[in-house]
Amino acid sequence: MARLYVDTSAFYAALVRDDVNHSAARETLDRLRKEDAELVTSSYVVQETIALLQHRWGVEAVRDWQRLVEPGLTIIWIDAEIHRRALIALLASGGRRFSLADWSSFEVIREEGIARAFAFDQHFQNRGFEVIPEAD
Repeated sequence: MARLYVDTSAFYAALVRDDVNHSAARETLDRLRKEDAELVTSSYVVQETIALLQHRWGVEAVRDWQRLVEPGLTIIWIDAEIHRRALIALLASGGRRFSLADWSSFEVIREEGIARAFAFDQHFQNRGFEVIPEAD
């Protein structure tokens, strides 16, 4: 079974019908389910996704997330060491481009030996990770 890291951008696109990437996200998720892929994410991505859903769509969207999405995920909980490395990377980058959630995701992907990420922002590709779906 292939393991795949899932970013907030993919979760949000899959859940929100009027997101520009909704169709591509749903098609990708359907394909991944058929492949029986293991969907891996981090506790920071879960927190970021829930905060976004709550802010934009309300607590009912969070209930849907908890009931429909979260049970099918492998969640890697960010510990003090991953947090420390991610924060060091963020500070060393000197920029605003990548968030702490992004840097912690990069750490988790490396630590877990995951080859691909399901994302719609360019952060993963910019850091050299294979991203699906491929950009047109």
